[in-house]
Amino acid sequence: GSLLDNDPYCHICWYNLGHAYFCLGHFEQAAESFEYAYLIDPSFSSAYKDCAESFIALGDYEKALSCYEDALEQIEADSNIYTSLGFCYEQINDMGMAHAFYLKAIAVNPGDDAAYYRLGQNLARQRQWIKAIEYFSKAIECNPFFEEYMAALAEAYHQIEDNLKAAHWL
Repeated sequence: GSLLDNDPYCHICWYNLGHAYFCLGHFEQAAESFEYAYLIDPSFSSAYKDCAESFIALGDYEKALSCYEDALEQIEADSNIYTSLGFCYEQINDMGMAHAFYLKAIAVNPGDDAAYYRLGQNLARQRQWIKAIEYFSKAIECNPFFEEYMAALAEAYHQIEDNLKAAHWL
């Protein structure tokens, strides 16, 4: 029999099974396995995050949000959880909640380049180019080698017709 037949309450076994499913692209089974892992051990923070990531891979942002909300009841949130919450809210077009969670991520970790970038993207979607430029610039300050940030900054400068600065970032 399998390890789970011998010990069905082994949260690590469920977690590892979730990773196997995830790597095979079986995201529903992965989410279910990760959920078992955190139900068995409610303090198992990685299981919540990976469960939510499985739902994000499925495009089910509501279920991902539910995983993250469960996590917030059990564990201390880090900037990655707040950034991921913001991303999920952005995907369901709740820009206000997305914005709030990106700001929480930055408050927890002022060096979180992904949170600055996502906040810039959120503002760009709302055509708030000057504010977007500010956040894209902060993302680049934190991580000066990520080309996606530079391309986003160049696009924002292009949108306000500052083509000299846009060209600098291309």
